[in-house]
Amino acid sequence: GDAAARLLRGASALSERMRADARAVARTMADVLITGEPGVGTAKMAEVVHLLSAQSRGPFVKIAGAGTTPDTLAETFDTADGGSIFIDEVAGLGQPAQFALLEHMETPAAPRVFAGTYQDLADLAEQGRFNPDLYYRLEAARIHIPPLRERREDIPVLFRHYVEIACEQAALPMPDIPTDVTQRLMAQDWPGNARALMNAAMRYAMGLAEPDADGALGLSERMAEVERAF
Repeated sequence: GDAAARLLRGASALSERMRADARAVARTMADVLITGEPGVGTAKMAEVVHLLSAQSRGPFVKIAGAGTTPDTLAETFDTADGGSIFIDEVAGLGQPAQFALLEHMETPAAPRVFAGTYQDLADLAEQGRFNPDLYYRLEAARIHIPPLRERREDIPVLFRHYVEIACEQAALPMPDIPTDVTQRLMAQDWPGNARALMNAAMRYAMGLAEPDADGALGLSERMAEVERAF
């Protein structure tokens, strides 16, 4: 299958819709706003759309909104020439960087911009904390990633996939995933979303613990642990 089928897993109707949205948006050249709770995988969605688009042979450059200056933004646009840029938490951009971003986006043949956010940009724009012109520019194409608790039937599919990846990376045999484990996974709300599920899968693959959404570690340590491993 294509990048959407390979990278956006899940059998739920919501997953089907996400894959359809990714394919539809990829066919346009519009800049894209990707919304969802922390841990849902906004960067992965951006990469899928990039891979499905006409710019797929160009670079895919990721930056964090927080700490990005007009100068670093200019460098990023140069680096990503002919490709795409993903800005993680675009609400973290300061006012000067927001203006600079809007200017770059209005340049002909600029790299395509994907902006991820966990916040309500419309609200921030209304409060004067986010540039309204930039918001309307990004809002042209939007993809929303629903949290895991809204698509529980995807949890077993994703968990198995993450356990397989972890086993492959650590050269471990694939463990059995009994039904009672799957049922427990589906009964939880997963506030950390895919990232927390990934962490639970790694612990399970290593035989460290029964998978759960809380685990023994705090959320920030778990996220750091997952990021190191993946």
